[in-house]
Amino acid sequence: MKFVISRITRLFVLKGGPGTGKSRLIREIGEHMAQQGYEIWIFHCAADNDSLDGVIINNLKAGIVDGTAPHAIETELPETVIVHVDVEQAADRLQLNLQKQFFA
Repeated sequence: MKFVISRITRLFVLKGGPGTGKSRLIREIGEHMAQQGYEIWIFHCAADNDSLDGVIINNLKAGIVDGTAPHAIETELPETVIVHVDVEQAADRLQLNLQKQFFA
């Protein structure tokens, strides 16, 4: 999937393997911002409608997207600040392994 994002000045790109919480983090931030009255755009995963690939918060000119393969991120404005976030650094590896065993 390819995101083309314009008018965004801050973009957070989440990196991490399956089950590390990227979609959940995107969903929770989107829901929180919507509850605060912000207009949001939600991008669902084409392969899994329950999974989210990104959320854009228009009023803040900011977004959060899944940046792991096969996603590609391109911005149309060179002044966009892109911050890459490795969610695996904050993940509880024991819990991830337990979940993998449970759902395998």
